[in-house]
Amino acid sequence: MCYVVLVHLSGGALVILGLYTRLASLFQLPVVIAALFILKDLRSPFNSDFWVSVVAALLLILFAIIGSGKFSADEYLATMKQDMVSDQ
Repeated sequence: MCYVVLVHLSGGALVILGLYTRLASLFQLPVVIAALFILKDLRSPFNSDFWVSVVAALLLILFAIIGSGKFSADEYLATMKQDMVSDQ
């Protein structure tokens, strides 16, 4: 249980900030896929949690493949590192 809480809190914050996006997405993916299997058994017309988990899993797969974008902290830090190297 602690793994789920830790992964969602820290991984979600890292994905939002754009730090280690691929790694954070890969750590969150097993938790979301497990939620899909659990929610699959609770099918009812009012089970909207299943579709939220499907969308979350697809987005995590997308983030794991593409990585962080142009406006992420990873890109900013890479640019700052490149500027520091070029100044020397």
